[in-house]
Amino acid sequence: MARWTLCTVLVLGACGGSGKIKLEDQDRFGSIQSAHWVEFKQTKADGTNDQWHLLWMSDQPGLCRDLKEAMVAVGAAYDSTLGEVGANADAKAQCEGYVGYWEGLAAGVEPLFEKGMRSLVLEAHVPGRARGTAPEERTHTIGYNDVDPYFYGTMWYADENPYAPVAEELDCADYDWQLTPDRVLPEHLEVYSMAEGTMTIENKGDSKKVAEVTEGILIAPDGDNAGGIEAEGTFSYCEVLFDGEAPFFVEAPPYAADELVDDAT
Repeated sequence: MARWTLCTVLVLGACGGSGKIKLEDQDRFGSIQSAHWVEFKQTKADGTNDQWHLLWMSDQPGLCRDLKEAMVAVGAAYDSTLGEVGANADAKAQCEGYVGYWEGLAAGVEPLFEKGMRSLVLEAHVPGRARGTAPEERTHTIGYNDVDPYFYGTMWYADENPYAPVAEELDCADYDWQLTPDRVLPEHLEVYSMAEGTMTIENKGDSKKVAEVTEGILIAPDGDNAGGIEAEGTFSYCEVLFDGEAPFFVEAPPYAADELVDDAT
């Protein structure tokens, strides 16, 4: 018989959101301390803009505040390291920029992971809509669809800052230094993706979204079935503005074939 564990419902103030998660065959997620509809607004080094939305639920308080600060810090770290490395730079310069970025990334996200973090991140799409369009009141099914609304879901666990060990182990003397994140990061950041499920979204005024995930199935990092997931939450709006790039942390989702392109405002 399936074993379900239910996280305690914690009702927070208007700025923090609320939610609950049920997991099958997984350790208890923990009480939801933050639930936010996060709108990222990015200004790239070439002056172009981008924006996208995530519904983000976490067992740690202060998610919106910490994301605002982390994205600014990580974007600045990128601009001063990898952003300064030219396309024709030699391998040594490329590696030094890479190491510098990872050191800045690890430092920038430290407040987010000071006590570890468990998160469920949901990304909603409607075919034909620009990437910057806010999540709509629709029923979404998991995985890309060129006709009907769809979504992606990712759950991840980290007991400590998972980026710090990567920064510590990067060494330009290693011939495969570029592979260090692929080797080290999964040891400290346990990521589950959703392979099945349905998500419904409703508006609650201009600054809140209510989302419910039903009949979800998780896939473990090794590709095995990791059991079911159900979740629901009230996500309070959180605007995150930053300059630069944030690779390996929070990046704009790739454009689907049917998506329109728009600039952030």
